[in-house]
Amino acid sequence: MDLAKRIDHMTWKSEMMEKKMQDMASSSLMMNKVITTTTDSINDLNEEMTELKIQLETGFETEQDLRTSLNQAEGRIKLGEEDHNRYMAQRESILQTNLGGVESSLEENKRLAEKYTILQQQFLNNKAALLREFERRVFREHNLKDHRELSVLQERMHEALEYYYRLRGLQNRAGIAHFELRAAENGGKLVYLQSEMMRVIEHINRFLEANNTAHKVISKEAAKVARTPPVNVTVS
Repeated sequence: MDLAKRIDHMTWKSEMMEKKMQDMASSSLMMNKVITTTTDSINDLNEEMTELKIQLETGFETEQDLRTSLNQAEGRIKLGEEDHNRYMAQRESILQTNLGGVESSLEENKRLAEKYTILQQQFLNNKAALLREFERRVFREHNLKDHRELSVLQERMHEALEYYYRLRGLQNRAGIAHFELRAAENGGKLVYLQSEMMRVIEHINRFLEANNTAHKVISKEAAKVARTPPVNVTVS
């Protein structure tokens, strides 16, 4: 009885062991599949990890390059700002210097303009005075010329009068001779004497007319000088 139970129990255990072996085989097969799948996944993950590592390393290098470029750009910007500030300071200094020069130039131009105005007025006044002096000199020269011409005319007048009176004496003597001698040849001399006397009288008339014209010119120039106003010269 006990033996049969033991045999049954061992059979049952054997069956259970087989079942467990089958289950373990199934589980092993399943585990092998899972291991295979997991291995494939691990391989895929390793590949992805390798790729990510490469990307990470590449990204790190890129980041380092970018940081280096950024630092270099920041350095250039800083140097550019320093150069710009220095250049602007120089430009500001030059601007202030130029503004001071412009103000000085404006003051100098104003002073020179005032001086030019004064000198221009002096020049115009001196020119007007010189023109008046020239007119007076011309007037004096005309007067001197008129006096000389008048003196010459007076001398000619004196000579003409002497000649006239001499001709009158000759005419009187010719008339007496005409009445005394009654000669035909004296008639021609009388005609000559009469023509000479008429020429002298015409010369005297021209002298009187010229003398009258000279007096008119002298009076006209004297009136012009009398009407010319004086010019006051003011120097600052």
